[in-house]
Amino acid sequence: MVRRSLLALAVLLGVVCLPVEATNTTDDDPLVVSTFDGKVHTGVPSLGKDKLDLKGQRRAKLKYRDVASIAEPTTASVAELEQRRAELAKRKAKLEESEGTAEGWAKLARWASDQELAAEARACWEQSAAKDGEYGPAQHALGKLKAEDGTWTDAGKLLQARIAAVTPAGDKDGLVGVARWALDQDQPELAFDVIRGVLNRDTYHAAAIELSRPFTRRYRQQTPLSLMVRGRWKASEDRSRHHQRKAWAAYALDLYKVDAEGNAARTKQPKSLEDFYGFGAPFYAVYGGRVAEVREGNPDNPLNVPLDDVAEKHNGVTIDHGNGELSWYVHAQKGSIVVKVGDVVERGQLLGRVGNSGGSAQPHMHYTLITWGNLSVPWACDDYLVIAPDGTPMPVARACPREGWIIESREPE
Repeated sequence: MVRRSLLALAVLLGVVCLPVEATNTTDDDPLVVSTFDGKVHTGVPSLGKDKLDLKGQRRAKLKYRDVASIAEPTTASVAELEQRRAELAKRKAKLEESEGTAEGWAKLARWASDQELAAEARACWEQSAAKDGEYGPAQHALGKLKAEDGTWTDAGKLLQARIAAVTPAGDKDGLVGVARWALDQDQPELAFDVIRGVLNRDTYHAAAIELSRPFTRRYRQQTPLSLMVRGRWKASEDRSRHHQRKAWAAYALDLYKVDAEGNAARTKQPKSLEDFYGFGAPFYAVYGGRVAEVREGNPDNPLNVPLDDVAEKHNGVTIDHGNGELSWYVHAQKGSIVVKVGDVVERGQLLGRVGNSGGSAQPHMHYTLITWGNLSVPWACDDYLVIAPDGTPMPVARACPREGWIIESREPE
């Protein structure tokens, strides 16, 4: 059996990817907005006519000219973690003085987990189990389930027995059922292992995609990314949510180049690919790595033609960042890719030019960050601008472009 490359599989399964129907699933996550007066606001952003509306515990409407920086919430610093550990020590001391119960240690374990203290949380769970060996939540947290003989047994062994019992062997729906069982038994990581296996075989499996979202949504990228394009681009809005029907594209984004008025083409009725600002625009490595795949030689689709059977006939590049994460760039212009498999590239290095190959009706750049085989995960870019509806540029320290945003690179074209 010939093994398909990741990029080829993705585009084969993707069928059609229209630039007016891109997707970005982080649009209900809060952002942190700093203003020039030193204040910090947090909320879900909405770009109004003349103000940035942040909806959260405290709603704020900020004039665009007052915005100093936009960023996603950051993880705790070393100093903050040390403060949390100090607070944990105080709480542990109180529990020990009162000879805390299994329930008390479980409560502290959950608090420690919420504070991003994973090792400390496990130690609390161990204390909970030591207080009461039959306390289910503690045993579950330590990866154990009750077997039919009443003994606490490694959950992984019980999971494998259920997988082996799936009939017919390897049935995807049956495996999703096993994953649901693992979730019901408070074994989310084991469940996700099964879900990933299903999605690596069938990226369209709707039930597996739905179960995967709580896990992929929590993922935090390891690679600091820059924008893959220069100049002004629009992150297109997804009206059909079609990307979310594919595990490899759930957090993908389509970008098309626009002018100062937000137009993607030089004329209201474009007649050729060259009428689009994005056609032939360069795209760059978002970070360094090794070129894992190049697809070249496929034609760019003319305008207003059926896109049947062209999904795999695209040009694109895959960059392996060396930490389990890969960047996928799709729909490149025929003959434009300037790297080859095995090349080591640096952040900001030219890779090729934007085209209209494969499942594309209008020239655009399709980008997604991939890990766990072929699962799309959330991502963010550093240091670019969001152009407000009134034309005001707002600096972004780090965030994923939201649907409908017009963004601009700080790098010259």
